[in-house]
Amino acid sequence: MYQSLDEVEPRLLTSLLAASDYRIRAAAVRVAGAWQGRLTDPLALLKTAVADEQPLVRLETVRALARIPNTPAAELAVTVL
Repeated sequence: MYQSLDEVEPRLLTSLLAASDYRIRAAAVRVAGAWQGRLTDPLALLKTAVADEQPLVRLETVRALARIPNTPAAELAVTVL
């Protein structure tokens, strides 16, 4: 809902990144990538997703990190390997 309204809601995003359903976590990571320019610290939000047990979440994390144009994002993306 917030994404379709283009309304950044970091507290909700943080809770969705910790959801028990991996599909929700993957969608939340995708939203974090779209909102990365308007989040205070997108790398902090994505750090746990890099080591998620589900491959889909890790894939979405690498895609989200690719949207962040800095060296720490690239270094974090490489840790998925």
